[in-house]
Amino acid sequence: QFCPKGLEATMFALIAGAWNLGWAVGQYGGSALLYILGVQPRGAPNESAQFKNLWLAALIAALVPIISTTAAFFLLPNATQTETLLPDGEVRPYTCLSGLRKAKKPTNAQNGEFPDLPTVGGNGEGARFGVLVENGTVVSVWTTRPGRLYTAGDELTISREYILTPDGKPSNSDLVIVLNEIDILQGGAEQACCGSPWRRMTSVVEDAEEQEEKSYGTMSKA
Repeated sequence: QFCPKGLEATMFALIAGAWNLGWAVGQYGGSALLYILGVQPRGAPNESAQFKNLWLAALIAALVPIISTTAAFFLLPNATQTETLLPDGEVRPYTCLSGLRKAKKPTNAQNGEFPDLPTVGGNGEGARFGVLVENGTVVSVWTTRPGRLYTAGDELTISREYILTPDGKPSNSDLVIVLNEIDILQGGAEQACCGSPWRRMTSVVEDAEEQEEKSYGTMSKA
């Protein structure tokens, strides 16, 4: 739970490095402590006096680990091993984004699909989207790479340089989408907001509006 998703090898290397550093510091620190306490036997006869402070060195060596044991109560989170400590913050893979209806988007783009476009902005990194354009405007956006460490409210921008007009020029506006909670995976959850996470969802804005109108009509009749 302490390791962010995708950084397992890096975390292992850090732990191994910390262990090696601790071992080295312990060796040199122990040697320095024996020197300070005058415990420096050379194997010569009648040098029992060299060991008169050995008990003190042994006592210090036994008490030092208490420092790390005590620090664990302050450095480790008060949580069980099954609790989520580091939310993944991935944009849900292969699903449509809920914020498209209110998104800032171009109006003169070439019809068709623009796959795997990079994004900028937000607290995370690495998210890429596919875009479907109909009648000059974006009608569907789906995740091709989820990225990591995003949070609800993040504003992601796809530059107009990637969404071209029919004559090959940049469109008249960037595509700017605000991520909602439903768009973000927390704690490695696998389910998707629009269905199976392994299917690309390309439902368009008009479908969403139609479904909303049907829901509203049902509630009115009730």
